[in-house]
Amino acid sequence: MAANTPITFTLNARDWEVVLGIIDNSAENDIRALKAALQNYYSANANPKGATPVPVTTREKTLVKIFNFFYGNTIRNLNNDIGGSAFSRVIAAIRAANNIADNYISTQLATEDTDRVQAQTSIRKYGREVLMMEGFDSL
Repeated sequence: MAANTPITFTLNARDWEVVLGIIDNSAENDIRALKAALQNYYSANANPKGATPVPVTTREKTLVKIFNFFYGNTIRNLNNDIGGSAFSRVIAAIRAANNIADNYISTQLATEDTDRVQAQTSIRKYGREVLMMEGFDSL
């Protein structure tokens, strides 16, 4: 099953720290396993920092969950980050981790992208309706 395909995923230490800052309180087993793997790596490698690459073996479904945690409700509906932030680096790394043998990650993220575009359009159309009142044209 593609969701359970093991993958070694590497982010900079600073980016893993951002990821853990967002997903830390998750009760999901694969997220807790990822957290434990990262804690073990940090302990064994003198607490890497900054741009130090930190590889961790996880599963494709865990990367999709990280993607979902990152987008959340507000950012999914309102933000397209194109800058050099930790957010954009993590999202780009998850997209690049797609396994072309099954395309699980890219398929799941394409659905998320479509949902985000639809939500952004819905929010914009609602604002247009509020501004146009009786003459709403739903463009």
